[in-house]
Amino acid sequence: MSFGKPMIYCEYGGFGNDLEGLSAEVNAVDEWICSHPPDSVLSVANVAGSYPTPAALTLMEKSTTRTRPYIRKQAIVGLSGERTVLARIVTYVSGLDMKLFDDLERAKDWLAED
Repeated sequence: MSFGKPMIYCEYGGFGNDLEGLSAEVNAVDEWICSHPPDSVLSVANVAGSYPTPAALTLMEKSTTRTRPYIRKQAIVGLSGERTVLARIVTYVSGLDMKLFDDLERAKDWLAED
């Protein structure tokens, strides 16, 4: 489905206010992403059940900056309400080819298009 390109499912959901746990997961994912050639990784991130605290947003901003050269396309699932506005701001500022989805399967289908 990913047409020979590396794909990763990032499970950032369910951390609530556990910044330490979220940070450990983000760092592990970033390490995997950065081990691939530039502009090669297809990524889908589930963020349902994690809270956009200032510290969590800073963590995600740093992750986006670090992994941007390696990400070809990124899909985000699990957002609703005002959280979608924050994600759209991150998308605009980062310049990433990132899209928001309500459904994981639709997100995967979009990633596979290329």
